[in-house]
Amino acid sequence: MNAKLAAIAGAAAMALAAAAACSLSLDPPLEAAPSPGADAGDGAAAPADGGGDAGASDGGPIKCTSDLQCRSDNACVASRCDLTTGRCVFDLCPHDAGACVVDRCDLETNSCIDRFDLSTEPVVKTFKIPTSKPFAQLRCGSASRCVALSHPYLFASIDDAVLAYGIADPHPLTPPRVLAVDGLRSGSKPVRPTAVVASGTRVYFVGEIQPDLSLPVGWVDVPPDPFATSISARTFVLPSVLGGTLSALPAPGGDLVLVVNAGANRQTYRVSVGSGIVGAPRNGSGNARSVAVSGARVVLADVVRDALVVSLEPIPPSTGAVIDAGSVVGDGGAAILPAQSYATGDDGQVLLATAVGDDAGAQRVRLARLFTRGSDTKIQGDPPIDLVSYPSPPILARVVGPAVWVSSDLAVVAALVPDDTSQTALAASVVHVDAEGALTVDPPRWTLDPLAAGPDGGASATPTASTLLSAQGLAYWVWQRGVDTTVSVLAPRCN
Repeated sequence: MNAKLAAIAGAAAMALAAAAACSLSLDPPLEAAPSPGADAGDGAAAPADGGGDAGASDGGPIKCTSDLQCRSDNACVASRCDLTTGRCVFDLCPHDAGACVVDRCDLETNSCIDRFDLSTEPVVKTFKIPTSKPFAQLRCGSASRCVALSHPYLFASIDDAVLAYGIADPHPLTPPRVLAVDGLRSGSKPVRPTAVVASGTRVYFVGEIQPDLSLPVGWVDVPPDPFATSISARTFVLPSVLGGTLSALPAPGGDLVLVVNAGANRQTYRVSVGSGIVGAPRNGSGNARSVAVSGARVVLADVVRDALVVSLEPIPPSTGAVIDAGSVVGDGGAAILPAQSYATGDDGQVLLATAVGDDAGAQRVRLARLFTRGSDTKIQGDPPIDLVSYPSPPILARVVGPAVWVSSDLAVVAALVPDDTSQTALAASVVHVDAEGALTVDPPRWTLDPLAAGPDGGASATPTASTLLSAQGLAYWVWQRGVDTTVSVLAPRCN
C-alpha cells in the first residue's frame, strides 16, 4: 500500500512551503473559513443580464443565444455561449499546456499566474467546511447526502445553512470562494435539507416530509460563472408524499427522482422544476435496500438469499414494466453481503462495489460494472474483480467506501484498509475500464488514516464518513472525523 496521506501531505507541504496557506494533507490543520453568508472572494460582479442564467417563465434558466450574453469582467475568464446546450461556458485561466497543468487567478490583478503541474502532488489541495456537528447528526444524515457538486460549485448542507464553494480553480494556492445559498424557505419555514442532489446543472435541496405529508424542495440553477456574487434558491412543495424512507437521485434533463420506501410499499416520483410532479407517482411493492439511476431507469436492488437482485424501474411518467435485470452472486461459498456503493456515469454506466463474505463478516470488496449505458436491460457479463481482500473479517458497515466516475473509462473507489485495526481507515484506488470493458485496479493511491485520538485524548468511536464527487477530471473526497470536515482535491489522471 502507498504511504499514508499524512506522509504524502508532508512531502506536498515541503513542495509548497512558500505557500503554507494551502495544506495538502488529508489531515491538515483547520483553516480559517469565511462565516456563512460571506462572499470569500473578490471577483467581478455578475453581468447585468445574468450570464444566461436568469429565471425563465417555467422556472428554469434563460438559454443564451450569443456570446454577448456570457460576459465576464474578469480577465481570467474566457466566456462563450454553447449553442448546443444554450448554456454559458466560463473557462477559468484556459491554456494549451495540457489538462494536468493549471494557472491560478490572481484576484488583485485579474490575471492568470503561477503555472502548476497537478501531477507533482498526489493531493492537489485541501480546504475545510465549517461544521459544528458530524454529518450523521445533521438532517441529511451522511456525507453522501449532505454534499453535491455541479461545476463550478460544491454545495454543502451544514447545520442550518447551505454553502456553495467555488471549485473552478484547482490550483493549490487558490482557496475556494464561499457563498451562502439564500432563499431556502417554504412559506415562513426554512427548508432544512435531508438530501442535496446535483442533477446536471441544477442542484436540489430536499426538505423534510411534513406532518401533512407535503414535501418542500428547494433548487438552484448553478451559475456557470466562477465569480458569481450570489446564489439564490427557489422552492416549491409536493403536496402529498408517501411517508417513509426517502432516497433522492438525479434524473435526466436536470430533474429529480424520489424513491420512498414505506414498509412493503414503494413510490417513485419524478420532480421537475417547471411542473412539480411529472405525471402521477409510480406505485410499487417491495423495499429497495439500495438504489441508483441508469439513464431513464431507477436501479432497485436488494440482497435476497445471498445474492444482490437487481431490477430496473422506468422513471415516471413512463408506465413501462419493471425489468428483472439479473443478480450479482458471490463465489466459492461466499455471498453478497448487504453493503453496497454505486457510481453512476453521465452515460448511464453503473459501477457497483459490494462486500462479499460469510456469516463471519466481509472477506473482500468486489467491483462489477452493472450497466455500460442507460439503455442496457441486463447486468453485464463482465467478470467482477476484487478491490481489496481482508485477512480477518472487519465490521461490515465500514467496509465499502464511496465510488465515483471521473470519466467513462476511469473511476475512483474507496474501501476499508485491510490492516487497520481500528477499522476506520479508508484507501482509494483508481479503476480503469479498457476498450473491451474489463476492469483493472491500481494500487491504493490515497489513504485516510484512522483518528488516533480526539481533542480530549480519547480515541474516536465513529468511523470516517466520506463521499467522492467529480468534475472536470478531478475527484473531490469529502471526509469527516467528528465535526472536522475536509475536502481533498485529487487528480487521478495526473498522478
